[in-house]
Amino acid sequence: MGLNYQAAPGVFSWGDVDDDDDIDLTVSGDGDPRVFWFEQLEAGEFRQHTLREDFGQAAGGLVADLDGNGDAEVVFTSYDTGEVLIFDYRQRRPLAQRPCHDRTTPARC
Repeated sequence: MGLNYQAAPGVFSWGDVDDDDDIDLTVSGDGDPRVFWFEQLEAGEFRQHTLREDFGQAAGGLVADLDGNGDAEVVFTSYDTGEVLIFDYRQRRPLAQRPCHDRTTPARC
């Protein structure tokens, strides 16, 4: 499971996003509304993928196996929109992009 770190210029995390036994990176930019996955092809060689174009003020980046199926999902939250983005590589698309309008009750998000 990857860890997440937040500081300028944004949020990043790492883990095996595409289940190929190497470490990939996930990144959001401070002031840049995009969320990226950097797929490691070979040691030190990466391919950039844009997971979402319009996800303002991303936070909480994490690469983890959320559903217990053995492969990792990518999770980001958006302060601007109140959304949670969950990306599953096997489906090649976001699984969930759900707004959370009641920020005082995290269990409802």
